[in-house]
Amino acid sequence: MDTCYGTPNRKIVLLTCNVDDMTGEEIGFAREIMMKSGAMEFYTIPVQMKKSRPGFEIRVVSKPGDADNMAALLLKHTSTFGVRMQELSAYALERRSQVIHTPFGDVRRVIGEGYGVLKEKLENDDVCAYAEKAGVDRKTAERQIYALLEAEKQER
Repeated sequence: MDTCYGTPNRKIVLLTCNVDDMTGEEIGFAREIMMKSGAMEFYTIPVQMKKSRPGFEIRVVSKPGDADNMAALLLKHTSTFGVRMQELSAYALERRSQVIHTPFGDVRRVIGEGYGVLKEKLENDDVCAYAEKAGVDRKTAERQIYALLEAEKQER
């Protein structure tokens, strides 16, 4: 069994509320406002509400210092009358970014490391922009970018 070596290294806040009277467009607008205002995550979960109505639980993850503002925005931009808040500890990989220079523009790469784990991921928007400029599909673009990275390693 794998074990996470170490202790949680990040504090976060989880804000939740339930709504059963908002349209998808209204929830989408609330999400845009929350993300632009510093929310780390915003997502919905389908739930069964009182009187057997379908609804959504809205969940927003934020930094502790942003919790009051996030709660105020939820109250303003959703139909909820109340917001629940939980302070949580989280395990998170230490992140760093790298820019890969390609013939079709720069591509950002995010690298996460910690707890005996190393992960990397290319920024999707950059891969899609590369694919458009190169005239290839997204998967081919990703392979080409990784090939450029590998060739760069070989040159060192």
